[in-house]
Amino acid sequence: MASERKPPKKKAARPKKKAAAKKRAAPKKCVPTKKHALAKKKRSRTSHHEAPAPYWKLVARATFFLLLTALAALTTLTFLQTISTVKGLSFFTTEPVFFFGIGMVVLPLLVWGFSDQLLYLYVFGHELTHVIFIYLCGGKVFGDIRVSVTGGHVVTNKSNWLISLSPYFVPFYTVLIGTGFLVARLLVDLNATIEFGALAFKPMYVFYALIGFTWTMHIYYTLTMLLKDQPDLYMNGTLLSLLVIYLANSIVVTAFVVLASQTLTMRGYLIDWTSNVLTLWNGTLFRIAALVW
Repeated sequence: MASERKPPKKKAARPKKKAAAKKRAAPKKCVPTKKHALAKKKRSRTSHHEAPAPYWKLVARATFFLLLTALAALTTLTFLQTISTVKGLSFFTTEPVFFFGIGMVVLPLLVWGFSDQLLYLYVFGHELTHVIFIYLCGGKVFGDIRVSVTGGHVVTNKSNWLISLSPYFVPFYTVLIGTGFLVARLLVDLNATIEFGALAFKPMYVFYALIGFTWTMHIYYTLTMLLKDQPDLYMNGTLLSLLVIYLANSIVVTAFVVLASQTLTMRGYLIDWTSNVLTLWNGTLFRIAALVW
C-alpha cells in the first residue's frame, strides 16, 4: 500500500504593517443620496468660471429689461382701462366670450379625470413648438423628440430666446384650431344657423369653445411648468424670460378681448395705448430735466 506524503504545513504569513495601515487609512465609499445629487447639480451650475460679460452687453441687457417692463406695464394698464369702459354684462353675453367661457370650464373637469393624457398632449405641443421655431430660425433637429408626462427635450444645433421661450407664449393647439377654422371658413359658412327644434346652433360656437379650452390648457400648464425647474428660462435669465412670457401672453389676451367685444375696437385700444406711452415718456423727461436743472 503506497503511502501519500503530505507536504509540510506553511506558516500563515503575517499581514504587512504597511498594507494594514493603508487598509485602515482607506476612506470609506460614500453612497450618493438625493441630497448629494442636488448639491452636485447646484455646484455644476455655479462652479465653472465664465468670463465676465462686456460692459456694453450689461447696459444693453438692462435697457432691454427696463423697456420690456414699461411695455408690460403699459399694456396691462391700457387693458384694464379698456375693460373698465364696458358697462353691464354686454361683454360677457357676447357669443365669442360666452362659448369661450364654456371651454374654460370644461378644462378643469378633464384635468380631474384625464390629467396624464392632457399633460402628455401639452408636452408634445411644447416640444413641437420648439421644433417649428428651430427650423424657422435656420436650425436643425437631431434625433427624435422625447415626450413623456415627466417632460421632454429636443436636441438641436441652434438656440436663442425665441426658440427657448416660444412654447410659453405660443398656444400650439389654439393656433392649430384657429388655422383649421380659417381654412374651413373658406369652404363653408360657419355662421350659418342650424336649428334643432327650438334650439339654434352655429358652427362658430364650437370654434369659440375649442379656443377657450385650448388657450386655458396652455395657460394652466404653462404656469405649472414655470413653477418647476425649467432650463428654457436660464439662457436669457429667469426674470427677463418671465417678463417676455408675460408680455406676449398679455398681448394675446388683449387682442382676443378687443376682437370679441362689440363695443371695443383695436383702433381705440391702440389710441389709448399710444396716449399712455406719450404720458409716461413726457413725465419721465420732465423728471430727468428737473433733476438736471
